[in-house]
Amino acid sequence: MLSIFATLKETLFLWVRNLWYFAILTLITEPFDIFLRQLHFDCGVSISDGSGFLGFIVSTAIMGLDIVELAALLGLLQKELTESMWMAVFRGIRSYTFPLIRLTLLIAVICIAYCIGVAIMAHFQILFRIKSLLELGLYVVFMVCALSVPVLAIEKKGAFEALKRGWAMTGKRLLYVLGCFLVPGGVEWLISWALDIPLGAADGPMTWVGTPLKVALDIGSSAWIVLLWCMCLRIKSTEAQPLSSPAVNLSPPESPSAL
Repeated sequence: MLSIFATLKETLFLWVRNLWYFAILTLITEPFDIFLRQLHFDCGVSISDGSGFLGFIVSTAIMGLDIVELAALLGLLQKELTESMWMAVFRGIRSYTFPLIRLTLLIAVICIAYCIGVAIMAHFQILFRIKSLLELGLYVVFMVCALSVPVLAIEKKGAFEALKRGWAMTGKRLLYVLGCFLVPGGVEWLISWALDIPLGAADGPMTWVGTPLKVALDIGSSAWIVLLWCMCLRIKSTEAQPLSSPAVNLSPPESPSAL
């Protein structure tokens, strides 16, 4: 029996236990992330000087940095007792960076195909609230594909196999997966609403207010990866294991005279 609150409790325990590692990793990658996002903001502001291509390159670099950091987090979640933090990080980056890139491209293709379908239906006036449908559909795609990330590391699968496996796990436990997303998502929304002004500062240029807050938010965002990890392990633990059938004696019973 899968329990949403037991999963959230396990996620909190695992995240707090590894918080020191997550904080160090975030503090190492944060200067590069802040520099790239500041550069992307400058490129977005100065569109008139022909920096659109540079903005695309910077956006790609930001996504690449996020993928490398995600691969490092997966390595930390598989850290052995006798293994150092740096060995776990390097092992994760070496093992999961390119599979995560392929997985990201597959999910991007699905999102693009969905957006094209919505645009076609809107063109023929089949849909009217296109923005709401786009947002809802992309959330659904994220929820369905999210478990593919821990599956890729836990079951050592390729990108396409991990995507199919993640779909299958989500389909079998749809209400459980939805509940695990809604509860922390609601808490995150309340925090974002309470910190609306500081979060607005963090979204723009990296001021002295936005930078520390962004670092704290990036450290906290690692809890979502830990949540997916715990969800995947709990679903795997409930899957039916093949049972060995006891040997059946098919020989006829001995007659009483033979005894």
